[in-house]
Amino acid sequence: MLNVSAARMTTEEREVLDVVIVGAGISGLAAAHKLVSSEVRRLVVLEAKDRVGGRTDTVQLKAADGRDGVWDIGGQWVGRDQSDVINLLDEFGIGTYQQHMDGQKVLLLNGRNKSTYTNSIPTIQWYSLIDLQKTITQIDRAAFRVPVDDPLRCREAEDWDRMTLEDFFQSHIWTKSAAEIHRIVPRITMGAEPSQLSLLYCLHFCNSAGGLLKFAETAKGSAQEWKIRGSTASMIRCLADSVGRDQIFCEQPVVDITQVDDIAIVQTLSGRKFKTKQVILAIPPQQILRITMNPALPSDHCYLLQHMPVGHLIKFVSTYSTAFWRSQGYSGEVVSSSVLSDRVEHVAAVVGISLAECVTYSPVCCVWDATTEDGLPALVGLQGGKPATQWSGQPLDFHKRVILTELKYLLGEEAENPIDFTLRDWSTVPWNGGCPVSFITPGAMTSFGGYKTLRRPWQHIHFAGTELATRWCGYMSGAVQSGYRAAAEVLHCLNPDQWPLPLDTTPDGEKTENHKPWNLRFLVHLLLGAGALVLGWYTRQRWWLTA
Repeated sequence: MLNVSAARMTTEEREVLDVVIVGAGISGLAAAHKLVSSEVRRLVVLEAKDRVGGRTDTVQLKAADGRDGVWDIGGQWVGRDQSDVINLLDEFGIGTYQQHMDGQKVLLLNGRNKSTYTNSIPTIQWYSLIDLQKTITQIDRAAFRVPVDDPLRCREAEDWDRMTLEDFFQSHIWTKSAAEIHRIVPRITMGAEPSQLSLLYCLHFCNSAGGLLKFAETAKGSAQEWKIRGSTASMIRCLADSVGRDQIFCEQPVVDITQVDDIAIVQTLSGRKFKTKQVILAIPPQQILRITMNPALPSDHCYLLQHMPVGHLIKFVSTYSTAFWRSQGYSGEVVSSSVLSDRVEHVAAVVGISLAECVTYSPVCCVWDATTEDGLPALVGLQGGKPATQWSGQPLDFHKRVILTELKYLLGEEAENPIDFTLRDWSTVPWNGGCPVSFITPGAMTSFGGYKTLRRPWQHIHFAGTELATRWCGYMSGAVQSGYRAAAEVLHCLNPDQWPLPLDTTPDGEKTENHKPWNLRFLVHLLLGAGALVLGWYTRQRWWLTA
């Protein structure tokens, strides 16, 4: 946790500032960093929480050999294709290291069908595998038709926006296994169920990353490819230092913004007021509605924000004396459809808790090796969407015990006895209310103007946040890009001759079909093999009938 003093009284409240930035997450700090680098000095950053970092955070846990280690309990991974955040890390001289991927991965479907695989191709029935890849291809082809800067320019925008992602699954997926695997992805990346999500929103999200597999895998070029040396706190610390700690005010939630002529007056809950020429709101979309604005936001903007609920995500970290899963040949990566198993019911019976009415899902969706660069073994896991919502109200000790029981089944006996364990339910974090993103429900984008509405400045107020990005929307890289875009708008307003407004170009977001881990040769072989099996079965049946 990175804290900044909240009780400081400075001259900023007595003069007209160039810009006030609301929100000290990645997007707000990136905007402030860009402005300070452009010689804009009269600015402040106001943060509601008692720390900076937004939807990133780190915790210290007891670890192997009597040492303590630091782990990310919020945003964590980056990849080589995430140019905005990678360039920022390079600017600060912060390195990255590889997410451990060597060994067998574990897939758990229906709560009891456990299998292992070593590449990008899960071990499921051949017909389910064909169905899985077919649907991935269909999603990508549709996504690449959705412009990342304005999805409403897509010819099918109206039709796709009135559909949910679940509607798409129901009409395109044939097999139960493929359906279970596909439903895991939105739970982890958006914290939501497919039935809650606009299909158009999902396709935009997918295209902003360059394809479905980009954010669903740990392979080269994917979203989970690398981790940041020193955790995300090292990046947040550098951003805060570049802005100036004395310019950042924590525990100052903004409650009112009044725009009069050429200035805006920003007031916090504690009564402090800041006069400024420009404002950047870099907070989660649903939090904007908590601010009273005069004049009020345009109705289309307000209505769209009302249709952007925040996802539900729970993250846990469990530390161990050894990376036992590696010695057993596992990579530590687990993908689970979260179907409730008899193992969970057994733990509930032991501790005297009834699950009949409240819980129908397991508390483990995905797990990865979280061993630090200096060798402190750990596992990190996520649960999102409905599984997270159901488990959110369960007793913490019971929640932990069930997670460890599932890890024991998936990766080995030693998983049940960690050195330390922590769990963060992001729905309970004040001024966040959830994670990882605020998604858009069906019909809202085409009814209220979509991303053009969300990014459109309102007089002196500009908007930033990872949800508004055109590259890697929903990720740390998207937060950086969006912050830089808002900073460019402010620079143009302050001095249009020196800072012409850059064109909204998105070179790596329009159509990036180059990520094909399941290559054509493999698919041809798979189809030929399937055909051979069918032919063999047919020949055998004919022989048996004529014998």
